[in-house]
Amino acid sequence: MAADKNQGLALNASHQVVGDSAVTDNAETHAFLYSGQAMIDLGTLGGSYSSAIAINDAGQIAGNSLLEWDETQQGFLYANGSMTNIGDLGSGSSFAAAINGAATCCGADKRPSLS
Repeated sequence: MAADKNQGLALNASHQVVGDSAVTDNAETHAFLYSGQAMIDLGTLGGSYSSAIAINDAGQIAGNSLLEWDETQQGFLYANGSMTNIGDLGSGSSFAAAINGAATCCGADKRPSLS
């Protein structure tokens, strides 16, 4: 991960920090977890971008990632070393904004305009 292009976005009671950082010569941005020892690259859901937005006190992480081909964004839950797509409500795109102690994520589903 590139030391010059990273940002912390959330912190939990155990002082774990999550955010995003440039990788591969700044061509991609990946979500990370920092626990005081090293930055851990959380990867993506197949695209070139991910960002960790929130972390609960159990170390479970909510964030967002582009899917393969970088055409669609989905929210994710990262727990037990694995990133899981949390899906959407039928729009094909979602955004995770927060996570609680029960690992329930909340955010938004991008719906098409009704006009």
